[in-house]
Amino acid sequence: METIMCRKAEIEREFDEPLRDVVVGFAEMGWSRSLVADALDVSVESLKSWCRRSDVKFPRSPMEHREIKGRPPRLVEHNGRTQSLTAWAWDLGVAPCTIHKRLRRCGRVC
Repeated sequence: METIMCRKAEIEREFDEPLRDVVVGFAEMGWSRSLVADALDVSVESLKSWCRRSDVKFPRSPMEHREIKGRPPRLVEHNGRTQSLTAWAWDLGVAPCTIHKRLRRCGRVC
């Protein structure tokens, strides 16, 4: 496997976007780092290192891990948008447990 920086130009040509936008797009769709690394044909270690340097964050509990465990993600609808608790937490910049506690406090079971 190559490093992400060795494949940067190829990835940007393939997706017709900057590398950061490509990786952030995968993360927003709920992909894990290992799935993104496989899709981009790079090593997981180089992707993790690049994400730290580029300040790209992945949700703590990607969708496919929840599906593997047999639990569907908890979805919350607000202002016409439906997302998992993790996705809302990531968008708002807070921990998922904070969203969960706030919802429980206002009487909504999730």
